[in-house]
Amino acid sequence: YFPTCYRLADQLLPAGALRPVLLGWVVRETIAQGHIAHAQALLGKYAAAAQAPADWVTQLRGELIDHQALAIGSPAPSLKLRYANGRPLTLRELRGKLVYLVFWDSRSPAGQRLLPHARELMTALAGQPVEIVMAALDETPAHWQQLACATPAPGGLQTYVPLDQQAAVRQAYGLTRLPSAVLIAEDGTLLNLHPRDLSSRQLQDDLRAAVGRAAAYKAVALSNL
Repeated sequence: YFPTCYRLADQLLPAGALRPVLLGWVVRETIAQGHIAHAQALLGKYAAAAQAPADWVTQLRGELIDHQALAIGSPAPSLKLRYANGRPLTLRELRGKLVYLVFWDSRSPAGQRLLPHARELMTALAGQPVEIVMAALDETPAHWQQLACATPAPGGLQTYVPLDQQAAVRQAYGLTRLPSAVLIAEDGTLLNLHPRDLSSRQLQDDLRAAVGRAAAYKAVALSNL
C-alpha cells in the first residue's frame, strides 16, 4: 500500500514546495505503521530525489531508528502473561496461530465494552487458527480476576501482565493508551501494529485475510519498491 502511494505521488506531483511535503508524509506514515523495511527503501528514494530539506531527511531517519524495535516482520516483544489461576502463558506457546493481542484495563469502561465483542469474535472464528488474547494491565489483579472468572465467560484468553513487568511491556509495545491491540503472525512476528478495534464489524474479515500473510509479506522484493 505505502510503496504504491509513494510511487503514484512521485509520478503525479509536480515540482514545487508541496512535493517534498507530501512524499515525506507517505514516508512518515510508513514508519508509523511499522513497515520499516519499506520505509528504509522509500526514505532512500526520498533523500535522493524529492528535493527535501536536509533537516527533514534527518528527522525521518531519526523516526525510522526509533521505530525499528516494532518493525513489521520482526519478532514480537516477549510477554510472560498469567491466567487467573496463576498458570503462565507466553507468546511462544501460541506459535502456529494468528494472535490478536489486546492490552486493556479491566477497570476502564472502554476496556469492559470490549468483552462481548471478544466473545462474538471467538464464536465467529471458531475453527480458524486465530487466538484472541486479552492482556490486562491493571494495577492490581483483583478486579480483573472477578471479570475473568465471571459467567458467562468473557471472550478470548483472559490473562494478566504482572505488575513488575507492566512498565517494560508498555515500553516494548509502545503503548500510549488503553485499550490497544497488535496483530502477531503465526511465526511470532509482528504483522499489524494498529489493527481494527474489537468492536469493528470488519475485524473478523481482516483476521481471516491475515492468516498466512506473514510469509507473503516477507516475500516482497524490497529492491523493486
